[in-house]
Amino acid sequence: MNNIKKIAIIGKGKTGGRVVELMQDARRPHDVFDSRTDFINVSWNSYCGAIVFIPAAALAQHLETFIQSNLPMVIGTTGFDFQSDLKQKLITRKIGWIHGRNFSLGMQLMHSILTYLGTATSLLPDAKGHIHEIHHTKKLDAPSGTAKAWAEWYGDKNIPITSERLGDVIGDHSFTLTTPLEKITVQHQALSRTIFAQGAVWALDFLLQNYKSKQLYGLLPFEQIVPLALQP
Repeated sequence: MNNIKKIAIIGKGKTGGRVVELMQDARRPHDVFDSRTDFINVSWNSYCGAIVFIPAAALAQHLETFIQSNLPMVIGTTGFDFQSDLKQKLITRKIGWIHGRNFSLGMQLMHSILTYLGTATSLLPDAKGHIHEIHHTKKLDAPSGTAKAWAEWYGDKNIPITSERLGDVIGDHSFTLTTPLEKITVQHQALSRTIFAQGAVWALDFLLQNYKSKQLYGLLPFEQIVPLALQP
């Protein structure tokens, strides 16, 4: 067991804490860090990969150190704009990072559905789309990163998006396509934050198992990874 490299879990908030629970339940070797850690002095060669759920400001502060770690990483930080040259830096080092705004594997089915609906504009030329999202009151960004992703998947970044902040709602997204004569609605509700932690752990495992053989280097969107896993 001592020779098995550990997973670095960086961030122990709502989602990072669930990642920690999953690691504990599976008895997988891991260490937990938060955004206040002195990452410069971390012995990165003790780890095989990292899962990162820290605020955008903290990620910006530690980004260069994370690059220098040479670790495959899964990054779930929202509201962060990655540097334009980051992808090439990672490719040069032969490192793969998977980033996502929502690590629900069920959400990837929504990706396929919305992409397909986006191709139907010629069939329903009068259709108008609308996205509505609901989250807990402590969520600061609006619209959510997932809602913005839905707009991208549908193929119209200018689609109207409305937001609500209610109680402790984990995540409730709906997409409605309306014509003068009919309405189509698809919805995704997160019932537990564990789905995000499960997806992040799945993503890191897939990356560790395949990044060399499939040359998964650079900055990789989560929604591009799931289809790779479904290929025969």
